[in-house]
Amino acid sequence: MANNDQVGGDTLIQTVHASYYVPIPGIKGGSIAPAVSHSTARDSVLGQTLDVNSIRIRLHFDF
Repeated sequence: MANNDQVGGDTLIQTVHASYYVPIPGIKGGSIAPAVSHSTARDSVLGQTLDVNSIRIRLHFDF
């Protein structure tokens, strides 16, 4: 996420992720999982901060 080409620099990345599985009605062993995440990257040398948000949907089926 952060690009640090300086010697002795440090990049800190923090991520929070949450998801929840919900059964799909009428499909045995099927579930859907909406998920969200937020990441923050801080570059100590350049003093820059980058925030990234994402949304995902996962489908799960047992066979």
